[in-house]
Amino acid sequence: MEYLKKLFDDEIDDVKELEVVKGTFELKGEFIRPSEALRELRTEVYDYAFQEWRDSREADLIREADAALEEFDNEDRFDKLVKSFSGGNMTAFVGAGMSYESGYPLWGDTLHRLANGSNISQNDVNELIIDGKYEECAQIIYDELTPALFNEKLEAMFGRMKPAKGPINLLPEMFPNTSLITTNFDQLIESVYSHDRYQGFDIIKTGTDLPEVLRQIAAGTRMLLKIHGHCDKVADRVLLTCEYEKAYKDEGTVQKFLDKVLFGRSLLFLGCSLYSDRTIQAMQNFIANNDPGHVPRHYAFVELKDDDNKGEREKFLSTANVFPIWFGQNQFYLIEAFMTKLKLEAEA
Repeated sequence: MEYLKKLFDDEIDDVKELEVVKGTFELKGEFIRPSEALRELRTEVYDYAFQEWRDSREADLIREADAALEEFDNEDRFDKLVKSFSGGNMTAFVGAGMSYESGYPLWGDTLHRLANGSNISQNDVNELIIDGKYEECAQIIYDELTPALFNEKLEAMFGRMKPAKGPINLLPEMFPNTSLITTNFDQLIESVYSHDRYQGFDIIKTGTDLPEVLRQIAAGTRMLLKIHGHCDKVADRVLLTCEYEKAYKDEGTVQKFLDKVLFGRSLLFLGCSLYSDRTIQAMQNFIANNDPGHVPRHYAFVELKDDDNKGEREKFLSTANVFPIWFGQNQFYLIEAFMTKLKLEAEA
């Protein structure tokens, strides 16, 4: 709600600020925003205008979502997602794409920025990214830089708090009483849940703490599970090849955690590219050893790039028991449209 009111106020304020010459609030000579004046002086008018604006915006988002679902023949799959979400047994899995609109880089951009000033060329970085070798690229950059410099550059990118923008603001409305999983290093999720209405998380856990998490989830604890740790805590972090090997090997904490979570909960991937990364590989390993008909299905809002083969991508994701709701290349605004439609249909 606060996110939408901020957007509404910004639209109202898209005019020259009003100077209050004289008034009951004794703001003589000061400048106030038009939205502030309307909210303070005509509260009922403000509330009515906001509701009309919100209804109109939701209608536009639903139309955009419907058009995308029709384009990619995803209407039936979305209906199944609504039923799963309505059952209350779904956990959000939040990736870097949900932080992008707030100014944090995606993983490819992160690697290019880490390589700046090093002896590793941007062309070499790009070739590794194209081959899907993100962790190997991070390891090469880390080995070329000093550990202190690598860690400082990473923390500079993700340690600074930025205003939350875009669909990440909808998470508390959609998942108010459940735990969330993220691979992100930034603190946007913590920020959007910190509003008084949501009261934050009971516990925030990182990769090294995961073995005790399942018991706490079963007890109803509201947790944020940062399975790749924090950018400023190297001992908890999962970014380099050596760190992935430790976390995702057969007895690694992340691998064991995912194995147990996948038995009981359906995941909704948000802002995740879902190519051949370690998370998908871990899920594929799990499905290879378990009957997919006996575990929950997982869903994802996923970008289908122009050079992707839709059929091959769907077959690949199905080996991890993940079923995509597609949107077109660079149409990331549709994540909010899908989230809005999902919430409204689940409430209907």
